[in-house]
Amino acid sequence: MSLAQPKQFDFGWRRANLAALTVLALAATIALGVSAGGGRIWIHSRPPVDRNRLTEAEEKINPNTAGLGSLRRLPGIGPVKAQAIIDYRDSRGSRPFARAEDLDRVEGYGMGAVERLRPYLEFFPGS
Repeated sequence: MSLAQPKQFDFGWRRANLAALTVLALAATIALGVSAGGGRIWIHSRPPVDRNRLTEAEEKINPNTAGLGSLRRLPGIGPVKAQAIIDYRDSRGSRPFARAEDLDRVEGYGMGAVERLRPYLEFFPGS
C-alpha cells in the first residue's frame, strides 16, 4: 500500500502559528510605540494638559491687565499667543475684553481656545 504524494507543497500556516505571529507583531508594535513616544501612550488626539500649569492658574487672570508671564500660566498659552493678547489689548485701549468671547477677535484664537480658557479668566475684580 503506497501513500499518495501531494502534487504541491502546502505553505499554509496552522492556526496556532498565525496566532503566535499575531501576538508577536502586536507586542513589537506596542514596544515601538512606547519607545517612540518617550514612554507615553496617548489615546486622545491631543496630549494631556500640563497639570502643573493648571495649578499655577488657580487664581483668575484678567486679560485686560495681565502681563506676559501671567498670561503664559494659562493652559495652552505660550509666548506667541500671550503676546498676541497684549498686542491686541495695546492697540484697542485699556479694556478691550469685557467677556471671554472677546478673545475670539485676537488673531490665533478661536472659540475652542476661548472655551478652554473661560474658567481661568476674570474681566472685572470679583467677576
